[in-house]
Amino acid sequence: MRKLALVLLLALIVAGLGFSEDLQIPDQRPQRTNPPPSENQAAPTEYTPLIFSEYPGAFAYWRDTRGPSPIYAGLCFLGGNELYLRFILPSTGAEISFSQTFFVTPAANGRTSRIEPGPVRLITGDLGSEDAIHRLRFEIYEWMQVWLDTRSRFEEFPAYQAGSGGDVEFEYWIPVFQFRSAGLPDKGVSLATVGLALEPFTDPAFNAFAGFSEPKKGPVTKIAAQAEQEVFLDGLSIKLDGNWVYGTDGFYRIGSAKTPLAWITAEGFDLEDAGIGDTFDLIKLLLLYSGPQMIGDSFRVFVYDEYPCIFYMAQDNQTGLVHARYRMFVPREGARLSIVTLCALESVFTLNREYFESLLFGDAR
Repeated sequence: MRKLALVLLLALIVAGLGFSEDLQIPDQRPQRTNPPPSENQAAPTEYTPLIFSEYPGAFAYWRDTRGPSPIYAGLCFLGGNELYLRFILPSTGAEISFSQTFFVTPAANGRTSRIEPGPVRLITGDLGSEDAIHRLRFEIYEWMQVWLDTRSRFEEFPAYQAGSGGDVEFEYWIPVFQFRSAGLPDKGVSLATVGLALEPFTDPAFNAFAGFSEPKKGPVTKIAAQAEQEVFLDGLSIKLDGNWVYGTDGFYRIGSAKTPLAWITAEGFDLEDAGIGDTFDLIKLLLLYSGPQMIGDSFRVFVYDEYPCIFYMAQDNQTGLVHARYRMFVPREGARLSIVTLCALESVFTLNREYFESLLFGDAR
């Protein structure tokens, strides 16, 4: 279980988010003693559990667009070498979910270690009822094998491509096995969203996802730049203008406090106090605890003036509105960071992108 200090510090960063520090695996998880490594294959003479270095309840969904109708596949980490897998075919309403353990055979005689999927505990549906889901399930096992063979690259790079055709992409911040995409953007499998299920078998964050709902249209407002004004957030000098109004909560906003068109703030965070290794680990945690549903294909990491930055879109499940969000991580003394967050309604951001980016990046972007 992560330190209470980490939970409290993350609560300061993710505005309005409420969550429990109890991330234990539900009692209804299947209990196994020395299981065979595969539901269909003979047990190897030796095998060891494949341990996923992950936060309990962390999950990712991917969208398969290669067929006539999209399929969504979700993997949620339960603990140790056990995952909860869920497949949805929205066009028919078909759903298959099950928990499964994973093992690794030892490398020997010039052969690399091989992933051996363990026994399945079926939760909903029929494993053989949908051919497309069946194929996708075993493709995921193949991509897990590519990840196992290449994941040492993360020691040098936060993202890389692999596979026989070099079309399998992995990125460090993605939960479970860092898989982002395979194939072509419009005819392939790509990340849909990530998140955290506090109770993996019941939390709707994981169990109710079936793709994004039709986004609600936001206001279309053109923002005219006004006279520049310098403000200070967490000790950083930021140049805004007369459009922004300061609130008692430390946020500058355009529009009302209840329904802002955009807002900006900066907060301090100490990596050492929180027990977090580096900025990339922090980025991963912030996305897991982000609250709104992150839209996977919008996410990107980049560096501006030696400062790590991220950009992504996220949909609010309650309002249906989509927001665009920048976060810039500015190193301070020791292990301390200032995290600058700029957020705007997607409809407003799209019309005023140059204006918003000039606030963070000047004329450089």
